[in-house]
Amino acid sequence: MSEIYDLLSSDERLGFASYVYFGPSYLGFASTIMAPKAKTFGVFLNDLLEAVGLSEYQIVLHPLLKQSTKSDAMAMEFMGRSVIQITKENAFYEDIRNFFGGTSEEFADVDAFEVIIKPRRRQNIKPAIKKVISSIEDEGLDKMIIRSREEIGGELMDIYLAGKGHVSDVIEKSKEGSIKHQVEEKIKSNSLLKEKIKEHESNDEFEKMEPNAFSGLHNADSWASRLSDL
Repeated sequence: MSEIYDLLSSDERLGFASYVYFGPSYLGFASTIMAPKAKTFGVFLNDLLEAVGLSEYQIVLHPLLKQSTKSDAMAMEFMGRSVIQITKENAFYEDIRNFFGGTSEEFADVDAFEVIIKPRRRQNIKPAIKKVISSIEDEGLDKMIIRSREEIGGELMDIYLAGKGHVSDVIEKSKEGSIKHQVEEKIKSNSLLKEKIKEHESNDEFEKMEPNAFSGLHNADSWASRLSDL
């Protein structure tokens, strides 16, 4: 990366693209490691509202969340780096504390332990992770995330057995021109996404209404006139 920066002039900057997909009641966001994330996009949207005189409104992005089951994880062909977070309600917490020779008083302010199980480079540690999954108790298990693949050679994904992760899918970034098509195909084929969208749209707290202040923002001319002074 430093070699690329060396090629830039003093007035040049290197940009990394993110992609946004707007559905009827949701939006999808895709980005590479160094590109802006969804949180930054939320800030951008609110900056736009302020620029057009609608600062009394605020856009808050809420992710569609998922949680997998132990059987989902066990079915994975490849398991890699895994993270476990346990609180005092889990028996494993006491095992760790005792390993260090600590007392309840000494660890009174230690809320949780986070354990990272890290494989050797590109190695499949499925037998070890399966043993962990079957052994650890659910009570006091705040977080358990397993990086896995459904099939050998497939794309890595994070499986959440405790805690919740964003509903997501994998987009191949090698061919930028195909990203739009890939996103559309993933939306059609992602059954969990369809389930969560249906759940979201049937939620009584989801109000399908538009403030009157937004009524003039459906065409480019209205945006141009509001932003003309910027």
